[in-house]
Amino acid sequence: MTLSVCRLNMKMIRKRIQNYGILFVMIACGIWLTDYSYAQEQNIAESFGLYSRGIEYYHQGKLYEAKETLEQAVKLDPRNDEAQGYLDLVNAEIYMREKGRLDTYKEMAEIKRESDPRLQPQIEPGSEPELEPEPEPEETEPGYPEDASEEEEGFYEPEAKKSTGEIRGEYKMSFGVRGDDVIWKEANGDYNERNFRMIDHNFGKTNTFDTRVYDRFKVVFDTNKQGEGLNFHSNITVDPWSFRGRTDKITIWDATGTDSTEVELKYWSNTRSTINEIIPTLIQGDAISLPEIKVIDGKTTATTVTDTFGQTYIIPETDIHETFQPVRELWFDYSNDDTKLRIFPFGLEDQAFSSDDPMGLSNHHIYWEPSPWLDDWEPGNYNSDSIPTASFTPGEWSDDLSFFTRDSELQRLTALRGASFQGNLSDTTGISATIATPQTLWQEYDNVTALPAAMRMKTQMTDNLMIGLIGTSRIGFDEGSADSYNNVAGIDASYDIGPGTNIVAQVSASKSEYDRISSFKSEKRGNAGHAALKKESGVGNMKIAFTHMDEAFDPGLANYRETRRDQSWGRHLHFKKPLEYNMWGGGSMTYDDIEPFRIGDGVDTGRDVINFRLDKKDAFEEKMDNLIAYRYVRNTDNKYIEGVVREENTFRINPEWTSKLLFLYHDMPKTKGGIDPFLYDSDTGEYLVNAAIEDGKDPSLSTYSAGLEYAPEEWISFFGIYENTNDSTLATGDHPRGLLNNTSFSNVTRDGKTYKEELPFLYNQGFFDLPPYERFNIYRAGISLKPAPGLGIDLDFTKNDFKFAQGIDDNLNHFGTSLRYEFNPKLTGFLKYTFSKAYNVYRLNTSGDLKYQSHHNVFAEFDYTVSEYGLLVIQFGEGSVLSPIWGATASPFGDFYPTLDTQHIIRVYYNGRF
Repeated sequence: MTLSVCRLNMKMIRKRIQNYGILFVMIACGIWLTDYSYAQEQNIAESFGLYSRGIEYYHQGKLYEAKETLEQAVKLDPRNDEAQGYLDLVNAEIYMREKGRLDTYKEMAEIKRESDPRLQPQIEPGSEPELEPEPEPEETEPGYPEDASEEEEGFYEPEAKKSTGEIRGEYKMSFGVRGDDVIWKEANGDYNERNFRMIDHNFGKTNTFDTRVYDRFKVVFDTNKQGEGLNFHSNITVDPWSFRGRTDKITIWDATGTDSTEVELKYWSNTRSTINEIIPTLIQGDAISLPEIKVIDGKTTATTVTDTFGQTYIIPETDIHETFQPVRELWFDYSNDDTKLRIFPFGLEDQAFSSDDPMGLSNHHIYWEPSPWLDDWEPGNYNSDSIPTASFTPGEWSDDLSFFTRDSELQRLTALRGASFQGNLSDTTGISATIATPQTLWQEYDNVTALPAAMRMKTQMTDNLMIGLIGTSRIGFDEGSADSYNNVAGIDASYDIGPGTNIVAQVSASKSEYDRISSFKSEKRGNAGHAALKKESGVGNMKIAFTHMDEAFDPGLANYRETRRDQSWGRHLHFKKPLEYNMWGGGSMTYDDIEPFRIGDGVDTGRDVINFRLDKKDAFEEKMDNLIAYRYVRNTDNKYIEGVVREENTFRINPEWTSKLLFLYHDMPKTKGGIDPFLYDSDTGEYLVNAAIEDGKDPSLSTYSAGLEYAPEEWISFFGIYENTNDSTLATGDHPRGLLNNTSFSNVTRDGKTYKEELPFLYNQGFFDLPPYERFNIYRAGISLKPAPGLGIDLDFTKNDFKFAQGIDDNLNHFGTSLRYEFNPKLTGFLKYTFSKAYNVYRLNTSGDLKYQSHHNVFAEFDYTVSEYGLLVIQFGEGSVLSPIWGATASPFGDFYPTLDTQHIIRVYYNGRF
């Protein structure tokens, strides 16, 4: 279909999506049913091909590739006895390798790296390579592998159980020079977020970034990490985030004496300042934004602040009571064959319980959000002199501190204190449970303000049927009294209809009470349901799912607000490979961890959603990958919300040429005047007020994109991408227009009671495109050269008609060139220059002047491997060589530009491990 035909028929497509969403899914199911016998024949043929390839891998010594390929062959055709026999042999040999029986082979970790490209060290320009200590002998347990045959059992002898302690750690020393200033300590991971600092005169406008200058000493100790029995684990880290403090809680009044607030300033050493946060006023129900206040000689400086009504308050000079907390992790494990018990007085976010029920009712959230287990309860407040009448500000669960309090590697610093258990009640029934309470950096250890818990039980009723139970709970406390609680219970089932075909279903119910110790107590009860069918066939892996959530359904320990929509980087084509995490401490996420969130599912409370996906890999002799995805969403009042259809295709024409295609159509209902069709409040899910939006306009979006890559030799490759779209909102992460936001307050009456509610709104939106959105073109191209050993040159170019595009990805109007050269095995240099153009959003916000400005950025880095465990890094400026997982506005493909202009700063790091 040509582009012009697509445009002519867009209105018809939208209407059919809106009216025939259910029919679309029924047709897909029909295709599956009529294809069943054909698919069986295809499965047998495909299984034989996989079996042949698996044998080739085996004879090449690539055991892990052989294992994966043969498992696919057996799965497609369980009657393929030859494939099963070779799979048993491969598993046995892998087992011997892992147990160290075959001394001629390499260590298991090294073998896995060779077999799995995700475990290959991804040393990107400017990143710091991981230097691993010498491998220690692996813990072993007596017994035989489960898949060993009777003949093979003779090769195995029981081994004595080993139990050894382990001490490991790292240290980092750094300093910086900026102008005449020497920097010894200045760091804050939140400065890399594309947030209010870009339009705040107190910061660097378009050039906000984390200085990342700090020292660290970290020691991790385990007494028995791999063996059975008792293990003690500790993580002692001394860095700027280990030093924090608070002022006494004081009450301050506005200049007129009509309103007041309680202020307790929170200090941390990494910026040598108090943190910026929003606090409520106590009488009129207003809010005050506290700035960062420098701390000198243990005291804050007197500061004047204003509330949203314009009233001024003076915060006097105040003493900081400093504390030192170096313990990041501390727990005790006890494990045997059937159970594992962990008691963690100090844990991090990864101790939260992630359930595997179909709806993910515990710990479901987008990858860049904090876990809901870290949320804190903020009690409500009675506003005795609220305008025009007395009102009540409801209590709420908040992630403000847990999102903000991260170190420069974006490790969340809110602790969890609790216990977890995993065990088997029988051969077919298992149970897991966790109870924990979050602790902020500035919270006393014995102070409990929130208490979440979850339990999951599963039992295998038959070979094909599994039944599961899930229960979650959280309690919010106010002055030691239970002020809020939420309980969720669910039951789910999974049934294997046949080879490669599975159906799952779940029903859940929730009950919540808020502000229980006030006269404004409120209750919520709601239900949810989910059903899905998965089918693996010759035409691809198909999944169809229906999800319903009442508006009053309150999942508590799960958050669907962000997973319901596509990520901005998921609405573009890419030939660049996604970066892995920074091996020297840039977090533990990989692209595989975040890829499931690339395409939203539309699921949230108050919605009915149908999702369909057909994903085919390696079709036509491994030449083509194709994905069809569709979602259809209405609210529980049967009002249409959206219909989104996506077609993605990758075709490997030959070893030199690869093409990619993307078609995306996002159908939307007509606009409602004064309400933004896309931006919504992440806490409530309600769309923001936007006075520039006119009533009855069409905000629907569509994208057509095609790309071609040519790699004639290993040392050279080219790519080009063309995109025609009108998606200036979701595909940009609503950046930068989303920066222009504020909050007002209004009184609402429910059940005869008056409540004070926040009313988030957008302003100055008339400078941006409005519905119906105009179409524009994006042209992207790149060249990668490796003309000599140790030398790499990359060039990339983007021409974007949308001039508001910012540096969150490579859709920024720019030309960039980078050079990487390995002088010798110890010394590597990296040089990057970027010329870019963009509208100045700070100037737009302050003067209303829309100016398109040019920017030049030079960045350089030298990495010197001092020893096997030591790395020296010298940097000039700030470039896009950071970890890809830098929050909501970062691309995982390495196209993140934290600054547009050259930063005249020199940083020197020494990183060591032991």
